[in-house]
Amino acid sequence: MGTSRASYEFEGFDDRKAPPVKIPGQFFSEVLPRLKDLAEVKLILEVFKRLSYDEEPAGGAYRYVTESELRQDRKFLAGIGKSSRDGERKLAQALKMASVHGILLPVPVEINGRKETWYFLNDDKGRRAKEMIAEEGPEAVLSRAGQEQSVHKNIFELYEENIGLLQPLLAEELKEAAEEYPPGWIEDAFRIAAENNIRRWSYVRAILERWRLEGKEEPPVDTDSVEFRKRYRR
Repeated sequence: MGTSRASYEFEGFDDRKAPPVKIPGQFFSEVLPRLKDLAEVKLILEVFKRLSYDEEPAGGAYRYVTESELRQDRKFLAGIGKSSRDGERKLAQALKMASVHGILLPVPVEINGRKETWYFLNDDKGRRAKEMIAEEGPEAVLSRAGQEQSVHKNIFELYEENIGLLQPLLAEELKEAAEEYPPGWIEDAFRIAAENNIRRWSYVRAILERWRLEGKEEPPVDTDSVEFRKRYRR
């Protein structure tokens, strides 16, 4: 009887590749043992990741996710479904189940005539956000978060604002970067490129790659220094 080989072998965690994700201890003690659907488990972990990356140090913003932004994450959909359509179906079902189980708080909103549902984590902050929307409307949450219609700018918007017209051949690479790096990292990398007047995606990508390998420097480095400019030039 032969020995089967695993289809995937993890090389080990590397703290330098991505920021840590905050997960409440109650999830492991009270929630996870009761969950039966794998897609729902993966969805909840994805929400923890996104809200952890988006959280501001001051803690003043109310963070949420939407079905539309999750549907754009092709890697996530591939992880829960056999096909893109199957992934979208399972995503919708998982969002419904997580809401029924009280893990996520679905809040229907309408912004500029466009209707959608915001999903907050069912914690103190999420419950306050739901109450605020009920009393003052979704604009109150957006104002508090210092945003207009999304937590972070789309990577395509950042590219066209800071570099130029997006070429179709580059779109797939930008999608992969959006899945691999936290939104805050991407925004900071584009900002640094603009401050140094180097309007090339290869420069932005080099900054992100270095942060992934060596960790993102905090506080921000001196972008005007000769050392910094040399570091990211080819």
